[in-house]
Amino acid sequence: MEDVGVAGGRGVSAAGSTEDRSDTVCIVGAGPHGLIAARAMRKSGLKVEIIERHSGVGGLWDIANPGTPMYRSCHYISSRNTSAYPDYPMPEDYADYPSNAHILAYIQGFARKFDLIRLAEFNTEIQHAEPLESGDWTVTLKHVPSGDVCRRRYRALVCCPGSNWHPRMPALEGAFSGEIIHSAAYTDSDQLEGKRVLIIGLGNSGADIACDSARSAAATFVSVRRGYHFVPKYVCGMPLLEFLRGSREGVPQHIAELPLEDLFYIIVGDPTRLGLPKPDHGLLESHPLLNTQLIHHLGHGDVVAKGAIERLDGNGVVFKDGSREDVDLIICATGYDHLIPFIDPELIDWQDGRPQLYLGSFNARHPTLFVFGLIEAAGAPYLQGDQLSVMAAHYLKARKDTPDVARAWEQQVRTDVIDLKHGMHYIATNRTANYVNVEVFVREVERVRALMGWPEVTPGFYDPACAPERAAAE
Repeated sequence: MEDVGVAGGRGVSAAGSTEDRSDTVCIVGAGPHGLIAARAMRKSGLKVEIIERHSGVGGLWDIANPGTPMYRSCHYISSRNTSAYPDYPMPEDYADYPSNAHILAYIQGFARKFDLIRLAEFNTEIQHAEPLESGDWTVTLKHVPSGDVCRRRYRALVCCPGSNWHPRMPALEGAFSGEIIHSAAYTDSDQLEGKRVLIIGLGNSGADIACDSARSAAATFVSVRRGYHFVPKYVCGMPLLEFLRGSREGVPQHIAELPLEDLFYIIVGDPTRLGLPKPDHGLLESHPLLNTQLIHHLGHGDVVAKGAIERLDGNGVVFKDGSREDVDLIICATGYDHLIPFIDPELIDWQDGRPQLYLGSFNARHPTLFVFGLIEAAGAPYLQGDQLSVMAAHYLKARKDTPDVARAWEQQVRTDVIDLKHGMHYIATNRTANYVNVEVFVREVERVRALMGWPEVTPGFYDPACAPERAAAE
């Protein structure tokens, strides 16, 4: 593929011309991971632009963004003190598990503090991005309100598309006279009021919606094909991740030393008592449910567990056990496809609809193409996302300043084989295709960073006030 000619200037390019921004990294998406990448790369001395199709930062956390799967009752699934951006703690007056409104305000505050908003071009979407032999990218953009189209040349493309924008709907036999929606179209419990509701699937969103429905609907059913492990949000009064990662000071020794499976059983009990199937996998071999409210509602009969669906049947649903329930509304909490719709899918290797990249982010065949935010690990991976962005920035700098270092990195990405699932035996579903063992992931990111001699993201890297020695002095 040959390079195209370029022409300078800003705004809408003339037909056939390309604006030259080959000194600039194009970051697609102003959600959490796009902002992480922008801060890291700018800190490393790169010029960046953020292209965002919506009107502000926040991504799916902004409930006003068209297509967001956000719903009003949604809270952060990780706790406040374990989920913050490096050098930007969440406010101390936030709850242990902040609301979606608080998370949006936090993301907006992060963007303001580190002066990222001025780097963003809002209401603009990427229509297509194509690599050039030089490693640069030709990017076609459309200004959403006006429909104006322009084309630009960037030095690299950083894709932060978000994982929950492309709903995956199940194939259901039969006909249904009621309403069927994906959970992405659920916003508020007003949609459930007085209805007989069936939720298909029991990820964390499905469990949340079932709890909303238990309080608002005339009847609530959940259809599941396999069992899930329930995990409490609190252990000994501590948010779960703080209990797992902390000193456990004050926790009785006989509790602190219990295996997690035993500890969670003591707190949650056996969900098969409530009509749910027995899990066919280990505790962390698929996504566990951080939702003991659902146990409460199942135990009170406000939610009824059902098995897999046989067929739709007019104003009802027939299940594989032969039972039938009248239903007005079916909500499919059946997950999402991970798509990057503005690039040719052949530029990336895929498995079960998930991109397969070195350390979840780096592309061996197109080293100036990066993808952040599409791996899944237990806990909040923002620190590792930050470190990966810094590594990407130093590679891009090396392409210009120290080509031997850049070639060494490209060789590393092509030849280093890492099993990020090592030690875990995830069940074989499309959802687990990008699951990683978080301990292995953290260790390997650090190994590769140290191998290249690139800087480590430690407290104070972005804000000296957050360095431990500064905090101790104050």
